[in-house]
Amino acid sequence: MGRELDYNREFKVSYGPACRITVNGQAMGYSGTDAYRIYGATDDNKKYSFGVTQSGKMEINSDVSIEIVAGEENGKKGEDIVITSRNGNISIVADKNGCIKIKGAHIAIEAAEDLEITAGNDMILTATKILLDGNTVSSDAIDGNLAPEGKTFLEKAFEGTFVGNDVLKDKLKQDC
Repeated sequence: MGRELDYNREFKVSYGPACRITVNGQAMGYSGTDAYRIYGATDDNKKYSFGVTQSGKMEINSDVSIEIVAGEENGKKGEDIVITSRNGNISIVADKNGCIKIKGAHIAIEAAEDLEITAGNDMILTATKILLDGNTVSSDAIDGNLAPEGKTFLEKAFEGTFVGNDVLKDKLKQDC
């Protein structure tokens, strides 16, 4: 059986129909009951809330969007917004349209160990210049100009026949 609810611990303050604060909320949510939560609603019934659950998780919810703006008075080299996870992962998820955009004059991605990029379909790199700099740079492609010698689809298809790579390469150049 779940924990027994104690409505005597719950405290609510309402500031009209658009704002309410609940402390020690007894309503069970996804992360348990609330230590506190601030609710709000617009005239068009667009709702938002933020609060902390009894498990210590902070939640920010909005029916429309959430905007974080900082740095108006910060110096040019200052870090205006910092997101830190002291013990665990950080996940950014776009549920419906799946589009995540990162924009800036200079974007640096730094990994202390490995960096993995996985795409379900195509990965497109567009730039004036693309430099691959590493102790070992390899390709495991079966087609295209980065496919290793002897590993392309056509080379594998004609492997063991009298058709050599020189004939295949010449034929591909004519068709393209």
